[in-house]
Amino acid sequence: MLIQLFNPFNISMLLLRIIVGLIFIANGWIYLTKTAQRSKDIEMSLSFTYLLGAAELTAGFFLLAGVFVKPSSALLMLIILGGIGFKLIRLKTGFLGYKIPGWYYDLILLAFNLVLFSYGSGKYNLL
Repeated sequence: MLIQLFNPFNISMLLLRIIVGLIFIANGWIYLTKTAQRSKDIEMSLSFTYLLGAAELTAGFFLLAGVFVKPSSALLMLIILGGIGFKLIRLKTGFLGYKIPGWYYDLILLAFNLVLFSYGSGKYNLL
């Protein structure tokens, strides 16, 4: 029983959830508190930017708590894919970027969320 509790897999999933959750909580908070500026930056409406921030913030809290991990990571993967598409199509940004950040960071977050979607929360969660 104790071995299962301190299993490296469970500890890794907890750390991954904490890292990804905090990233999206911070990003969602910026979208919610600086909606007008972020709306101009991403060239989207105020209501869409607010919705995006609320989704990121909520999903980040769910990941942090270890509840609804698969739906939250699926939602975040859709948001990330939209961000990558925006950078590729509208901004014409390369993988590493030049004057503006590339989409390599987004790809890393996509991979992290894919792991969370595939394996779930692990043993450490609130439910």
